[in-house]
Amino acid sequence: MSRIDEETSYILSRIISLRTKQGEKAGKYLSEKQLSRDLGKSDSYLSTLNSNKTLPSMKTIIRICEYFDFSLFDFFLKKRTIRYS
Repeated sequence: MSRIDEETSYILSRIISLRTKQGEKAGKYLSEKQLSRDLGKSDSYLSTLNSNKTLPSMKTIIRICEYFDFSLFDFFLKKRTIRYS
């Protein structure tokens, strides 16, 4: 898997994770359709991103962070295992 594919997968999975975890915290299910609407996008926006493995714009990622009251830094923060050569 290329680095670009890896990063794309990370960003898309991060959005899914935020959507499902925040919905759980609120005691409700937050669908892709509802989040897409709340972001001012078409109903199928997030579904299309996931099926086409394409990335949202940086502006949309910032909106997602604002929506979940999450910093942009924390959005991209990965917990990595340190590898020693």
